[in-house]
Amino acid sequence: YTVEQSRPASQGGAVLSTLTINNVMESDFQSTYNCTAWNAFGPGTMIITLEET
Repeated sequence: YTVEQSRPASQGGAVLSTLTINNVMESDFQSTYNCTAWNAFGPGTMIITLEET
């Protein structure tokens, strides 16, 4: 996997992180996953699905 970070000008200094996962299987797109991020305000968790790009 790889992780990319950027600071979009339109987001007021926020950091956008993109996780790229290699060698996924078709069945991986049928599942849901917990995604948790932390910052100075604490953690936040969302249920996510994979998206093919």
